[in-house]
Amino acid sequence: MTARIGIVGVGHTRFGNSSEYDLADVMAYAATDALLDAGILEQRREVDQVFVANMAAGLFCHQSAVASSLVSRMDMEPVPAELIENGPASGASAIKIAYMALASGLVDVALVVGGEVMRKVSGWEATDVVATMLHAEAEYNMGLTLPSFGGMFTRLYMEKYGCTER
Repeated sequence: MTARIGIVGVGHTRFGNSSEYDLADVMAYAATDALLDAGILEQRREVDQVFVANMAAGLFCHQSAVASSLVSRMDMEPVPAELIENGPASGASAIKIAYMALASGLVDVALVVGGEVMRKVSGWEATDVVATMLHAEAEYNMGLTLPSFGGMFTRLYMEKYGCTER
């Protein structure tokens, strides 16, 4: 019989330009909401594994070890934590890896948290960091950026489907 696996609690923070919170704060607020929603905040140390999704904390806010930092911030020691980095798919990858850990029986309770704080650097620096996801030899060195890709695909879509800017 296949184990039934489900998401039993969710939490999030507001999206915005606030620079008053660091990455560990942002993730801890969302994780706390998820644990409250699941009804297990007081039992948080009974979580078997924490999976943290983050693309570029080292580049955006000069912070590493964000997974263990979150566990510490939430007073969840000695719960083990793993950092999952897969560009813009980091969150989906963290959910998939948590699912595999649950399905295999390795863990009974997993917490998945994702977060990114990009306001510690300028807009140009953030664009440069995000551009590291491009194929450097083929795209970035030719002046292409992810915003320019977005613009090109928007124009293509508009042309193909007869959309206007309105």
